[in-house]
Amino acid sequence: MSLVQKNPVQQTGAQTRRFVNPLVSEIAGGLVFCVKANERQALSIAIVSTELRQLLSLLEAGRFREVQEFAFLPEELLDLKGICLTGEPDFTLCPNFEDVIEELVRVRGMSRFPEFKIILITNGAELESPGVQLGLRKLLVTDEIWIRLDPNSCREENQLVEKILDIATKRPVVIQSAFFALHGEVPSASEIKNYIRQLKRLNRAGARISLVQVFSPPVRDPKRGQLKLRNLALIARRIRDESGLATEFY
Repeated sequence: MSLVQKNPVQQTGAQTRRFVNPLVSEIAGGLVFCVKANERQALSIAIVSTELRQLLSLLEAGRFREVQEFAFLPEELLDLKGICLTGEPDFTLCPNFEDVIEELVRVRGMSRFPEFKIILITNGAELESPGVQLGLRKLLVTDEIWIRLDPNSCREENQLVEKILDIATKRPVVIQSAFFALHGEVPSASEIKNYIRQLKRLNRAGARISLVQVFSPPVRDPKRGQLKLRNLALIARRIRDESGLATEFY
């Protein structure tokens, strides 16, 4: 998220549709349908609706294995976990954000899977805009907002933290945080401490943080590398111990 959106949703190689594609996500715990917006371009509501309903129909009929790339996946990975909204650079920049949310909610109400979540994955761009705010009001409390807050966003008081606070006092949010090895070195103790300080500040101010997700995605940057799982585990444990927040690592 460059803020470029880099979320830990991994594709299995499914055939590309125009707007809605099925993925298997480790962080979501199984199958998700990913709706992606690009470069502030409006999405075709008709195409989004058609593609989503086609995928849901395959699930409802027990025929999802007809999608070639999913033919040999374990059954437990074909349990629909939600609709993930992502974007380059951010889904919240989609001009018809509210209309997309309204259509997803409508289709969900018509399907045999009304319990699936709508999950907005965001950098926080334009969260305060009227169109985004109206769209968010259409979501259920069981739907989720995953907001990216990385350690380098926590070095000083900034607008992103304020945006998180504004939303998280109204509904629970998930904090997504990417940690990297810089020039081969793991994040410093002071960097992690400052990050935890911001989480505590949000908590004290009334933010409802349901989960902190810690991960280290691959990046095309010679200065930054992925952390090993053991490093992420140590960071996650420190966050959990010092902030009291539920924390997972991937």
